[in-house]
Amino acid sequence: MVELLIVFAIVILLVVGMIAGFNPINMSDRGYDARKKKDLSRIKVAFEEYFNDRGCYPTESQISSWGLENHNNCFQNLSVFPWLSPWPCSPSGDPYKIVTESSDCPKWFKVFTQLGNRNDSDIPDGWYDTEYSYILSGGLTADEVNYGTSSTNVKWYEKVIPDHCLSGGHSCSYNDAGGICQDTNECWGPNCFVSASGCHEDCRVNRCTPEGYVIY
Repeated sequence: MVELLIVFAIVILLVVGMIAGFNPINMSDRGYDARKKKDLSRIKVAFEEYFNDRGCYPTESQISSWGLENHNNCFQNLSVFPWLSPWPCSPSGDPYKIVTESSDCPKWFKVFTQLGNRNDSDIPDGWYDTEYSYILSGGLTADEVNYGTSSTNVKWYEKVIPDHCLSGGHSCSYNDAGGICQDTNECWGPNCFVSASGCHEDCRVNRCTPEGYVIY
């Protein structure tokens, strides 16, 4: 009887060890993550093909009107965007988050998702800067996104400084206390960006930084 109990104990230990080693939940997360990465890669290729055809990436209004971030369009064939069909979404059926330059002819884009494995080697160490948490990822938080892809001229995890912030004649009036500031052009907001021609539209979405840049 003692020998039989010892055998049972050994078998139980082996089973527990195998379950812990395989970790089916972790394996499932890795499978989902691999699919998300593949989907984002396909979206990137489609956006690049769109750029080659049109000379611009899709605008914010186009992305909205086409429903590329609409749950109802997940895995559907979208005639409005034939560059990728059916339109991919995450394994859970959530649309991927898309950020593009605020312009009539965007020259860059970013696509974000959330990987289940937060220690994935493709997630850059320290990529998320909480100081710019809102504007860095298009209004998304680190709890919502931790991986992405982008056009070749930007990186998904870095701030984008538009050309109009690097040219002469521009300045940014920044209030460190986060209060209301006002300039001679009557541009209002906690972070007022002023262009040579007056209040720049970016001021209205509070994208100025202490360095005087507008970032996305």
